[in-house]
Amino acid sequence: MGKKFLVVLSLLMVFAAIAAPKAKAKAKGLEPNRLELIKPMKPGELLLRATFNSCSFYYGTDKLENPAVEFRKAGGKWKKALTPIHFYEDKHTTAKLVMNEYRGSIVKLEEDTVYEVRILDGEKVLKQGKVTTWKTDVPVAKTIYIDADNFNAPYPVSAKGTPDGWIRYTVKGGKTLRVPEGKLAFDVKNAKYVLLDDMTIVGGKNSRSVINMEKSQGVRVRNCDISGWGRIGTVKFDTPKARGVYYLQNAKGRYYAINYDGAIYINPGNKEIVVERCYIHDPVSRANSWYYTHPAGPQAIVCTKPDHSVVIRYNDFIGSDLHRWNDAFEGPGNFHSNGGINRDADVYGNYMIFANDDCIELDGGQQNVRCFWNHFESALCGVSIQGCMTSPVYVFENIFGGICGEFNERNASIKNSAGNGVQPVSFIFNNTFAGTGSAMRFNDQLESIVKNNVMVDTQTLSGFERLNKSSASSNSAVVIVGNNSGVDKFDTKLVNHKHGNFVPVEAQKAEHIDNFCEGDSVRGALQKNSTEPLPYRPFPVVLDRTRIEGVVVKNGTAEPNEIKITAVVGGKNFKSAYSIRKNNVFDWMDITPSKGVLKSGDKITFTVKFNPEKMNKAQFYRGAFLLRLANGFSRVVAVYAETDFHQPYKLEKAGEKAIYIDAFKPAKVTAKKGKAVLKVINDKLGVNGKVAVTDQNKVFEYKVDVPESGRYYIMVRGYSPNGRSPKLKVSVNGSKSKISVQQCVKDRMRWTMLAPGYSLGFKAEYFDLEAGETTISIQGAGHPLYFDGLVLVSNPESFEPR
Repeated sequence: MGKKFLVVLSLLMVFAAIAAPKAKAKAKGLEPNRLELIKPMKPGELLLRATFNSCSFYYGTDKLENPAVEFRKAGGKWKKALTPIHFYEDKHTTAKLVMNEYRGSIVKLEEDTVYEVRILDGEKVLKQGKVTTWKTDVPVAKTIYIDADNFNAPYPVSAKGTPDGWIRYTVKGGKTLRVPEGKLAFDVKNAKYVLLDDMTIVGGKNSRSVINMEKSQGVRVRNCDISGWGRIGTVKFDTPKARGVYYLQNAKGRYYAINYDGAIYINPGNKEIVVERCYIHDPVSRANSWYYTHPAGPQAIVCTKPDHSVVIRYNDFIGSDLHRWNDAFEGPGNFHSNGGINRDADVYGNYMIFANDDCIELDGGQQNVRCFWNHFESALCGVSIQGCMTSPVYVFENIFGGICGEFNERNASIKNSAGNGVQPVSFIFNNTFAGTGSAMRFNDQLESIVKNNVMVDTQTLSGFERLNKSSASSNSAVVIVGNNSGVDKFDTKLVNHKHGNFVPVEAQKAEHIDNFCEGDSVRGALQKNSTEPLPYRPFPVVLDRTRIEGVVVKNGTAEPNEIKITAVVGGKNFKSAYSIRKNNVFDWMDITPSKGVLKSGDKITFTVKFNPEKMNKAQFYRGAFLLRLANGFSRVVAVYAETDFHQPYKLEKAGEKAIYIDAFKPAKVTAKKGKAVLKVINDKLGVNGKVAVTDQNKVFEYKVDVPESGRYYIMVRGYSPNGRSPKLKVSVNGSKSKISVQQCVKDRMRWTMLAPGYSLGFKAEYFDLEAGETTISIQGAGHPLYFDGLVLVSNPESFEPR
């Protein structure tokens, strides 16, 4: 037998194991009308649903002996698609429905092209159909110019164009559209085939969104620069639910958390929606960190249960430490069968950065949802596919450039943790995981087929004990954790990660996957000697550097003070105006030239210069800037700098309670065995060059006189000598000791919260203390903490570990 036949046979065996005959087990918590939401096929019915580059297929039938799907350009040569999966379900519906169908996706298609698709059982053709992929340039029948000087918000959009004649809205004279406080910019309802095109929209402060869509078809938001929206609340710490989240107060005096403030809101009833080439940034609000509790705050896009066919492509969703996203892209209904982006959707060519939860949350239906050719970075996790309620979901050929939340919180680059549907399936192909964090962990609720991924630095694939449903093969990792079935230990190095070049120096041959990874392909998101960077954008301008690391600000001087980046312009007869764009809060760097024209054959050098005088309020300065063309296409450069900033000892603001405790004066020190003494060492980072050191064999007991009854959080000021997060056992007034994980760094003292029971998913701990004496006991429970003080505070935000 040939190698190709064996590969196909092995794939069929995998899918046969996945698609167990007539799986009727009722998953906990599923909707009673689940099958009505999924909309299963009737026997013999074929549905083809295309986007620009992909096509979903559905075919109603009993399980076949040798199922296959093939496709071709009309009249061309047939090609194999990935072997389809059979789904069977006959419960979870109030109607007489049975789900008995094959479904899957065909990818990497050409735009504006007729394709034929056929379903086979062995060599027998069961059904054949045609579909035409979408085209980028649609015919415009009418352009409506909006007068920015006399803008009356919210502007209603209910025009009804046709596929052959779209209605285009844009701003007159290219002026900035300024939205009044508390107002939407555009209210799109019952519209058809309309373009919101080429606009800069600023404002909407105290408005939940900028563009709202309801019950519309064929709406495209193209080349829009959106900023300045969102509701501003007050951070609260004084109730059981209010722990670091931003709140507003309603007319009845009740507080509610600010969340789901999306610049673009895609509501139920919408279909064939496209958001492309948009730069969304600088909401006026911000999301809290996992340091306190689950984040709540702004998003670039909120997508909630559309009918089908949403495409999010070529966008830049750029958060910041001062205005972090909750998720850059979020969809309510995480555990609903039509939740989130729902079905038949593509997310590709996007750059998403600086979120406190996920860069993108696909949770929900995930029925033929495809996420590819993106760049994800600086978030708790990159892509969330938990709540895979319907499936299949595809995550392939993405760059994960480093996972890290605001205060160094980390999960996985791909999260797949809980609450899935009856027969959930995910395909994870040819991604590159680099930097901090871990790649993903197998979940016993979600079947994952994981192939051809590359894991660099600390990234790992784990949870192999849960491979009873999943499979892994042809993956590469520098670090192996546990059983390495399906992962080869390979010292993968990238050409230059610090400069943003994620191409492997030494590539490994990839496993063949029909329609996904064919020919002489290698593992990871980028092929060797690739000239197409990710995120993928179809225009011929490439930067020799898309990442700046290692900038250090010390004694008011940046080293290096400036960095050069060269843009190389290819193509033939290409010409475009460009401008440098960056978030408002990234005033600590300047880029020149700031605007100009790019032409084929040009090489233009840009200078990035740092402003140390504006880099004196935190240890880390993280940002990004865009080389943005007139049509909205861009290349993004991520920038990371570190300063010599040290937190002051006292940080409380006027009116806040703060009771300080000297670390060197415990009431007593006890030990499990022998004599206990307080260990104090000389250390240049501590008060007067001294620090106390936690120890697993010693308990430090501090007594403090609380002058006023109230709710307090307890902070400790210290650092980690080995760069690891110290763990402490904490007890207050004789309570049972609980573990507290400290958010510390290696080379400087900073305040961090004592939060007994703290771990991802648990809220920060507060203590209701009576006036009088309070006893605090701490004991080492892992890596040591070098500390010089404790404080009881009413507002831990003032003491955040910046």
